[in-house]
Amino acid sequence: MAGYFAKSSAQSYAARGGHYLKKGLHEKAAASFGKALARDPENADAHAGRAAALLGLGRVEDALAHCNRAIALDAECAAAYRVRAAIHQQGGRAEEAAADLEAGRRAAARGPEGFRAALAALTPRLLITPALVAINLVVFGLMVASGVDAAEPEIADLVRWGAGLTALSVEGEWWRLLTATFVHIGFLHVAFNMWVLWDAGRLVERVFGNAGFLVLYVASGLVGSLASNLLNPDVVCAGASGAVFGVYGALLGFLVRCRGSIPKKVLAGLSKSGVAFLGYNLFYGFMHAGIDVAAHVGGLAAGFACGLVMAQPLSRKALAGRRARNLLVGVGAALLVAAGAGVVASQGAGRGGAEGLGGLESLRPMSEAAGRELNQAMAYLDQGQHQRAITRLDRAIQLEPKHPLLHAIRGDAYLAKGDWDRAIADFDEAVRLAPKFAIAYSDRAAAHIAKEDWARAVADCDAAIRLEPTLAFAYANRAVAYSGAGQADKAIADCDKALGLEPDFAQAYANRGEARVLKGDYARAIADCAQAIELDPTTGSAYLHRGVALGHQGEHEKAAADLKQAVTLDPLGWLAQERLAWLLATCPKDALRDGVAAVTLATQACEVTKWRRPRYLETLAAACAEAGRFADAVKWQKQAIESPAYPQGELAAARKRLELYEAGKPHREEKPNGGKAG
Repeated sequence: MAGYFAKSSAQSYAARGGHYLKKGLHEKAAASFGKALARDPENADAHAGRAAALLGLGRVEDALAHCNRAIALDAECAAAYRVRAAIHQQGGRAEEAAADLEAGRRAAARGPEGFRAALAALTPRLLITPALVAINLVVFGLMVASGVDAAEPEIADLVRWGAGLTALSVEGEWWRLLTATFVHIGFLHVAFNMWVLWDAGRLVERVFGNAGFLVLYVASGLVGSLASNLLNPDVVCAGASGAVFGVYGALLGFLVRCRGSIPKKVLAGLSKSGVAFLGYNLFYGFMHAGIDVAAHVGGLAAGFACGLVMAQPLSRKALAGRRARNLLVGVGAALLVAAGAGVVASQGAGRGGAEGLGGLESLRPMSEAAGRELNQAMAYLDQGQHQRAITRLDRAIQLEPKHPLLHAIRGDAYLAKGDWDRAIADFDEAVRLAPKFAIAYSDRAAAHIAKEDWARAVADCDAAIRLEPTLAFAYANRAVAYSGAGQADKAIADCDKALGLEPDFAQAYANRGEARVLKGDYARAIADCAQAIELDPTTGSAYLHRGVALGHQGEHEKAAADLKQAVTLDPLGWLAQERLAWLLATCPKDALRDGVAAVTLATQACEVTKWRRPRYLETLAAACAEAGRFADAVKWQKQAIESPAYPQGELAAARKRLELYEAGKPHREEKPNGGKAG
């Protein structure tokens, strides 16, 4: 690496020396070339330049020595022959001068000068490279002028301007395969890509001709975008990198077919941009998640294939074959892209969109103003400030009333707040606007679960799974619904499926623990909940179900600790509140009972559930009895028993508890029992 930078520095000093030489500043030129040689003693061009500078200073012998050294290092160094010819002419050696001039002419014809002249004759004007650079810069300028952040554009802005995303492509927006190559993710992204395109594109366009270069560039860009759609379906694809990789790939393909056609010095001139571009993109891409390596590799492979097919000798005789080769590559690339699009479409249909987002409708970009409101709402949701989030989402929906994602997120906010009817209304609107919106179905199932409407919850989870068979939390939600309906085996099977899809899915372990509590398999329930807590210590339901299982095993202290942790993690968690209230009110251990705390918890649970659940009313009755409020205990116990929803098979036990309260006695659990099914 040190050698690379030394040579790079030598080239800089040599370029400066050439500048001074053209101005006739021989002293400065000699000094600059001397610095170049100090860093790279085998730089033939620097020796030739220093020879010319020294000749201008009258130091003929030193100049001749540098000429000889340059020719010894590089027999094709035309400049060294020309300077030595001038030295021979000054010394009256006409024959030696003529021989060196002829050698210099032949070297120039074989070297970079002759090569560039030959290329210019084959492709007189550069049209495509300047046009592509200009289009990319204009597009980026328009993006910034419209308000897009020049340093870190938002995903929604990129998509609005034409970036690629599989879920949008499979809905018919295949034009994004091309437009994505003109949309860049910030100033540095576009500047780096355009520098490299300008550096390499001018040579490659001369080699393949204007039309050929356009064909290979577009083909590489399309194949790169297609590879991204296929291998990274959830990543937004943007930038000319895939197409630029294709430019280098085409050059490699040409060199394989036509070895020695391009002078080494010309290829060395591309080393700065080429090594930087290829090395940086591949290394950084493989080392960092979210970098679209698929587009880079796809573009490189497509360009290499184009170069192999389109390569031909750099002569006028070969020009006749250019059009046919260009047509062959163009048709072949079109067929490949069409076939690849079919594969992407079939996979996209099976996936049901990007992670259950329902494809085009739910991913539709929104206005910048609505996006700002959404971002603020998400921040409030993260902080647990549900009403503030809802207020922001109200504003966003006023701006974008037909955006399903906004309705779904507001539904989540209402769900977290405990307003289940409004949550369901928002989820209804989300699935109306986006019928393939699998996540909205799954979240609506969660709202039905909160209302203990098990049949509707199962139906919504079924719909989500049909749309997105790999949506793990749809299986996890359905497991909760099955547990609520008393179908523990089905619940366990769904949790197993969820864990098969996501082995580290903490909530699935917690839900399986709930089902095992229902089956009376307390040891395995405790193990499942412990695994959930290890994976994610904030999984409140894991503490809840483990607390219930521990209570059934008579470990009341541990049960109380877990239930308190569940309430701490989710202050609005009515189920944890009710279970803890029951334990504090009825535990056979005097030290754990706390009637006042139990009344507070049971009242909160009843308020959240709108005083409609008989089991919660019964828990409040037990809490009131423990607190010595027997009149209230009788009232709530009667109301629970009179509810049509109270399980008929448990009425006899409930009436016995009522008799206790009427007699001024609290209820005590006589055997280990951490809670009741609620």
